[in-house]
Amino acid sequence: MVVTPEKVNAVAGSKILLPCSYTCTISGVTHTLVEWFRMMDGREEERIYKFPNGDEWPLHATWMGDVSKCDASITVSDIKTNDSGRYRCEVTVYPQKKHDIGYLQLNVNSPSEFAVVTPDKMDAMAGTTFLLPCSYTCTISGVTHTLVEWLRIIDGREERIYQFSEGESSHWPLHATSVGNVSKCDASINVSDIQTHDSGRYRCEVSVYPQNKQDIGYLQLIVHPRTDLAVVTTDAKDTTVGSTALLPCSYTCNITGIRHTLVEWFRTIDGHDEKVYKTTHRKSLRPLQVTWVGNDSTCDASITISNIQTHDAGRYRCEVTIYRHDKPTMEDIGYLQLNVPNEPEPRDATPTPTPTPAPAPVAGIVLGVIAALLVVAVVVGFYCWKKRQSQAREPEVPPQEMQPMNPIG
Repeated sequence: MVVTPEKVNAVAGSKILLPCSYTCTISGVTHTLVEWFRMMDGREEERIYKFPNGDEWPLHATWMGDVSKCDASITVSDIKTNDSGRYRCEVTVYPQKKHDIGYLQLNVNSPSEFAVVTPDKMDAMAGTTFLLPCSYTCTISGVTHTLVEWLRIIDGREERIYQFSEGESSHWPLHATSVGNVSKCDASINVSDIQTHDSGRYRCEVSVYPQNKQDIGYLQLIVHPRTDLAVVTTDAKDTTVGSTALLPCSYTCNITGIRHTLVEWFRTIDGHDEKVYKTTHRKSLRPLQVTWVGNDSTCDASITISNIQTHDAGRYRCEVTIYRHDKPTMEDIGYLQLNVPNEPEPRDATPTPTPTPAPAPVAGIVLGVIAALLVVAVVVGFYCWKKRQSQAREPEVPPQEMQPMNPIG
């Protein structure tokens, strides 16, 4: 059984995904043939794509499917308004020669019309919080109410996972949170702790009132297991001049068969990358005072930068490459924005008052008086010292001897 959506909307000039999947329970399949056709203005159908030949016809179509996962989707680039029409996806499997068809109505709107836009395909890592982006045309005036609904299609069934209406939100099987803003025509959501079984096809439906206009955007989400390498860093780091900043970076620890792990840190300045650290060197590669504080055994690739200055601010990235025995090399990157204000923050909230210097004339008078007093003190001291010295050198007068008295006198 072949499954396609009933309707897909696109904006002229964009690249649109035409999704098509089929039943995967047939065993012994050795060959799969996929053909896409379109019918325009009631004319005969024309083939626009064929797999596995990969031929291209009037539309610039690209294969996005995977027959091992029973996916027969294609993308069409630079879609035009006259590409609107009815499309069909035909799948045939051999040697069973089983065959089925799915039909799809494509509506291509001009950019000035109401249209919902989502990316064709996105990849996520299990266990992370992931953004499902969705935006829509903002040129419609007089909108008083906007309704946003997110649905996912799993095993051929649709289930609503989120609804936003008049500021109220509801949560269904997935833990979804609105991060959009209807005033900016943004209907995006975040999905927390996403898992591999959440892989599937999602759609974002937006309706505006009282115009009663509606459009849908489709997105194919692929959630990879945590056995793949994933590097995690903080989005931003704030520090002060003269301090030591920790740049945290960690990566997946459940990878087997590791032969060697390489960690490199870069900084982007004026559009150019500058390597600031490499684990094989174990030292800083530029004037930055970089120190390795990571640990391979705990999958920690963090570094510190000492004596931070304002010119050290910028966008840093942590690259981790894992080389394995007889297995493909794995690599991932984490980005971090380092912010350094121009001046260090004051350590004490109460600043110490600075004494105000005396005016120059007053200061001169004070110094003059002090100098005069010192001169007077020196003169008086010198006079007293001389007097004491002269008294010490003056000989004592011996007492006069007693003369005998003249008896006559």
